[in-house]
Amino acid sequence: MGLKNDIEQVAQLEPHFDFAVNEECLAYDECAEYRPFTDAAKAVFHVEYSKPSARRCARAAQLGFSTVFKDLELGAPLRRC
Repeated sequence: MGLKNDIEQVAQLEPHFDFAVNEECLAYDECAEYRPFTDAAKAVFHVEYSKPSARRCARAAQLGFSTVFKDLELGAPLRRC
């Protein structure tokens, strides 16, 4: 079971979930909130609705997230670092 975009409760709910899904934590500077999941060796699937940049890709890699970059229209194109 996955937790999606519930930053306020990540620390409290992490023990009850297998993974997390987050949209745009880089854009809103909220990625650190998902540390309870990565510390517990649980996946964080992360989507940014922008084009990948060297800075964004480096930050996502540092966090240990599985990150993809999509257009807001959510069409088929998918970009990775």
